[in-house]
Amino acid sequence: MSFRQNDIQQKEIIAYQVEYSSPLIISFIYSILIVNIFIAVNFNFRFPDYINCINFSISINFFILLLSLLGIRISLKKQFDTQNLYFIHKIICLSIGICLGLLIYTLYIYIPLHHQYLQVHDIFYIVLILLVAVLLSSLSYLTQRLVYFFLVVLPTCFPILLIQPTQEAPSNSFIPVSLNFIFMMVCLCAISVNRGHKKHTKRMLEQKKLTTYHNNKLKKLQSINQKLSLQLNTSYSLEKELSQKNENLINQYIHGMKQHVYDYNQLFEKQCFIMELTHRTSAIHTWEWNILESTLEVNNQFFSKLQNDATISMQLSEIVHVNDLKNLVSQLTKHFTKQRNFFECRCRIKYKNQWVWGALVGQVTRTHTKTQEPITMLGIFKNIEKEKRNQDRIEQSVQITQYIDVGIITLDANLNYTDANPFFCTMTGLSKNQIIGRGLFDITDDYHTQQRSLHYSITDELLKNSQFKGEFEETFMSGKRISIRCHIHAIKDRDEHIIQYIGIISDLTDYKQQEQRLDYLENYDVTTQLPNRFYYNYKLYQFLITHRENVKKVAIIYLSIDRFHALEEFLGNKITGMLLRHVAKRLKTLNPHAFMIAYLNREEFAIVYELNHLRPSIQQLCGDIIAGFAQPFSFEEQELILTVSLGVTLYPEHALDFDQLNHHASHALRQAQHLGGNTVQYYAQEKNGSYIQDLNLENELRQAIKNGELEVYYQPKIHLKEHIISGFEALIRWNHPRQGLLSPAYFLPFAKQTSLISDIGRYVIEASIKQLKAWELEGLPPVTISINVDPQQLYRGQLLHIIDTFLEKYQVDGKYLELEITESSLIEKTLYVQSLLQQLKQRHIALSLDDFGTGYSSLAYLTEFPFDIIKIDRQFIQNMDQISQKAILNAIIAMGKAMDLKIVAEGVETKEQLEFFRQKECDIVQGYIYSKPLSPNNASDYLKHFLSEQ
Repeated sequence: MSFRQNDIQQKEIIAYQVEYSSPLIISFIYSILIVNIFIAVNFNFRFPDYINCINFSISINFFILLLSLLGIRISLKKQFDTQNLYFIHKIICLSIGICLGLLIYTLYIYIPLHHQYLQVHDIFYIVLILLVAVLLSSLSYLTQRLVYFFLVVLPTCFPILLIQPTQEAPSNSFIPVSLNFIFMMVCLCAISVNRGHKKHTKRMLEQKKLTTYHNNKLKKLQSINQKLSLQLNTSYSLEKELSQKNENLINQYIHGMKQHVYDYNQLFEKQCFIMELTHRTSAIHTWEWNILESTLEVNNQFFSKLQNDATISMQLSEIVHVNDLKNLVSQLTKHFTKQRNFFECRCRIKYKNQWVWGALVGQVTRTHTKTQEPITMLGIFKNIEKEKRNQDRIEQSVQITQYIDVGIITLDANLNYTDANPFFCTMTGLSKNQIIGRGLFDITDDYHTQQRSLHYSITDELLKNSQFKGEFEETFMSGKRISIRCHIHAIKDRDEHIIQYIGIISDLTDYKQQEQRLDYLENYDVTTQLPNRFYYNYKLYQFLITHRENVKKVAIIYLSIDRFHALEEFLGNKITGMLLRHVAKRLKTLNPHAFMIAYLNREEFAIVYELNHLRPSIQQLCGDIIAGFAQPFSFEEQELILTVSLGVTLYPEHALDFDQLNHHASHALRQAQHLGGNTVQYYAQEKNGSYIQDLNLENELRQAIKNGELEVYYQPKIHLKEHIISGFEALIRWNHPRQGLLSPAYFLPFAKQTSLISDIGRYVIEASIKQLKAWELEGLPPVTISINVDPQQLYRGQLLHIIDTFLEKYQVDGKYLELEITESSLIEKTLYVQSLLQQLKQRHIALSLDDFGTGYSSLAYLTEFPFDIIKIDRQFIQNMDQISQKAILNAIIAMGKAMDLKIVAEGVETKEQLEFFRQKECDIVQGYIYSKPLSPNNASDYLKHFLSEQ
């Protein structure tokens, strides 16, 4: 018999709690008496002028408390029934609550109202002590029945919660709200403790019922034992009477034996008939071996010759499997030598040309009187082919359960362990002896109330639904804590009675850890250990949505490390990673109260602050960050001082939308970087106009490419020594439908920030190759066209395909093309650029290093890359009247001549400049001295006119 929690009726629980509440109420009354004494003593010393009023209230409390104490004592002696006792308890609790409420009213409301010189804060802490003492005492002694608790607490707290004092407490206006919050939390605690009392009471009543049940069983067993003793005495007396009647019975026995022999013969005939039916309908057969005559009969039919000599193995080999023959002969020998009383053997027998497993059982029934040699042997044979297969399956299942990496357990009907495989023992860290015989959760460490509740719910579900599936964490007695997936199912007999439970327990610890690791990697940056951009966006969006009504102001700070690209080139990836970790650590130190610090990309971080009057201003916060980075970073035995740029935007001043806030912060950061870094820039609303203008420009430029508004102009390049046109430089122009012809300075800087520069570059390449074909068809002499290539075109991986496509389309040789590449294009992906330039050289395309002298590694580029031409930047030519600039020009020309490279001077506008380059034997000159950029038709006319002058 088993008792569940649901078997205990609510009335029994209430009766039990009411019965055992009297001592607790007495303890509560004593604690309240002590608190009243404390308040009376305190007021006698501190406020003697108001002691009469206080003593009167406390005297009433003493009288009610003593009267309640007397009432409890009387009820215990007279042993009232549960309902009357319950009613007395409630009357006592309500009386005490009302008296305490009047005392608090007197202290907290009445005295400050009638005595103006006595302020609320003078007696607030005495009232607070009284209130806290009453709440704690009620929580400790009155939660056995929740109605007791509220009958005391509600009247007591009524003056504090619902009636405010006439004089406002100057200390803190938040105190009434705090007291209301404390009252609510204590009530919630009381409800939780009351639930614990109910569960404890249920278990106590269950144990009490179980004890009563076993005592009744014990009494029944004792009464049965007494009855058996009486029956034993009666049997002794009957034995004496039977001995006297033996003579009469012998005569009757002889007569009965005759009748019995007759009945036995009838029964024997019936059994023979039944045996014959059994042989035909079952797998059991009888056999007889007449050893003397060497015959073997099965089901009374002659089977074969079988002698008892050395050749028996050969004779049996026709009907017994060769692998089982040795065991069969051994068992026969043991029986013949009387080592065993019966012959038993399992072997494979040939039956209908098939080997089937059978169980042989036999015994020698007749032996030689002198030699004691066996003469006849009888036995039975049972076909156990199915049993053998089932046994093999069971053994395989046992092997699987022993070695499978899943815990398999069996429980009896009372949920006690009866078996567990080795993996379950390894998983729990317990031996099999520590598991077998214990309850399902007796091997766990359920010291947490929540875990204990989970165990109760699982047990209830098993008992109600006969199965449980779920995942949870469990701590075992060994100390191991793992995540498990548990599936327990009941096994029932034909009558639907549960005979046992089978459970499969999987260890999910590694899976859960991997899942947590993947979750961490998804939301956090591995290098800085800070939230990544994805998690930053998610948390910020969630914060703004859920706290939109409560948040007054939020600051989003974008932080970027100044000159990070140069640092990365100088330090390398490994040291840069260490530097980023140090930067993240310092940001955490400098911003301990930030809502979030996140790592967005290579050098950018984001800091989110919820601003209020308790925190410094955003200006001070940003100033502290700038000042904090003035301290050097020490690592790898070196010190490094960094500067940072900060961009700040505010919610809701600058935007309410999440994406707009991030965009404004990024825009403010770009402004700070443009100012040279190491500064803070706040987003300004009027700057938004440039953003709208950029969007409009992007849309117009896309439409211009689509509508064919772009035009390619050509500026001639003159060979000084031969005085011929060596080629043209292709320059893009925008023929705007409203603004007319626009210079590339208007739109190219913006196009380089988007993918539009690649589209423009494709257009220039096609237009230039098409123009070369047009000049060829006009019969003009061949010239080259140089095309500027943006870094984006190099790294997008489509430049070669575009050039090959248009060279093949217009049937133009690559030797008539020249690509101008700036030094900034060669900073990154050196190996990739080297390979690309080599493939261009294979197509006989000339390569020119544009804007030479303005970069940082010009000499290295000349040695690493296959350039044919050096193009001197126009800023050196415009300032060539300076001695230093002229010296640079001399050095560039001399170096180019020494390296056998052509020298092109662009931007030549005066005769003095032209004469200088003629004297220095510069190869090619380009500039307004000869011509400005020309439209395709004008360029054709210029080429024809130049040829005619020659």
